[in-house]
Amino acid sequence: MPCLSIKRLYVLFFLILLISGVFSPYTRSLASLPAYQTAIVGEPLSFTLSMPPTLRKHIALETNRPGFLSRSGPASPPLVCRPGECFVHVKLFGVIPLRQVAVSAYPPVRVIPGGQAIGVLLRTQGVIVVGSAPVSSGNEERSPALEAGMRIGDVIVRIDGKSVTAEEDVREAVDAAGRAGRALVFEVKRGSRTLEVKVRPRLCPETRRYRVGLLVRDSAAGVGTMTFCEPRSKIFGALGHIIADADTSQGLEVAGGKIVEASIQAVRPGRRGQPGEKVGVFYGDGGLVGEITRNTGQGIFGTLEREISNPLYPRPIPVALVDQVRPGPA
Repeated sequence: MPCLSIKRLYVLFFLILLISGVFSPYTRSLASLPAYQTAIVGEPLSFTLSMPPTLRKHIALETNRPGFLSRSGPASPPLVCRPGECFVHVKLFGVIPLRQVAVSAYPPVRVIPGGQAIGVLLRTQGVIVVGSAPVSSGNEERSPALEAGMRIGDVIVRIDGKSVTAEEDVREAVDAAGRAGRALVFEVKRGSRTLEVKVRPRLCPETRRYRVGLLVRDSAAGVGTMTFCEPRSKIFGALGHIIADADTSQGLEVAGGKIVEASIQAVRPGRRGQPGEKVGVFYGDGGLVGEITRNTGQGIFGTLEREISNPLYPRPIPVALVDQVRPGPA
């Protein structure tokens, strides 16, 4: 019995030590260190440890890349010296491992803020099906393409193996195939899938041309706002949202396009179920011209022909990382 009581005391003492260690501020401080951090070269890492100075001075930081970090003293935060990926090992007395943190460091980026009004002219990859235009034949109206399996929102990228870049490409190919008495093979993108649809054109008695009963669009235009420009590369970002087709609400895949200087003439407020809009005039020969290369959920991106200026920000300003952004006053 005395032996059993001593064992119970040992177990109880061990549990008390374990619980006090888990809930101690020092342990919680180590556990709060994120397993992954991003940083900008020249800025300190977020390594805040709630420990007494006598213990903190024995905390060592080791990396798998020499020269990645630097410290002016045990109490000072580590500074990132090089871009790239690195593992930082937090050790007590340089021996006892406490925590491992993966760090991704990036070179500093400075941009010129935008705010300028721009006109956007976008060409799509292929042509997008935005509606149907039934072909009259006697007492009935039919859409051969929709009957064959095509849908509104499909993007036509090839017809009979030939690339399609404009509405005229579709119109001419359909009419030529109809006069030759043969069907066409449309290669279309539907979401992430690519499909082939065989369609036989029908003669429209009104236009005397062969048609497949589709309305298609190959471009988009509008006005927006420049977001930023990186002065060395002249890379720009604008809008802050994806450009989508007005009829299908589908994001447009870019085959090319440009931005030009614009002047806002009016702003029409939105109403319930009807978004507002800006009305502007394009100036193709203005000082702001750029090529569009990407249309994303974060906006359009591309390259300017020349650097822009902003009188409110004569010098480029640094860009923060995502985890450095904090909500501000509205």
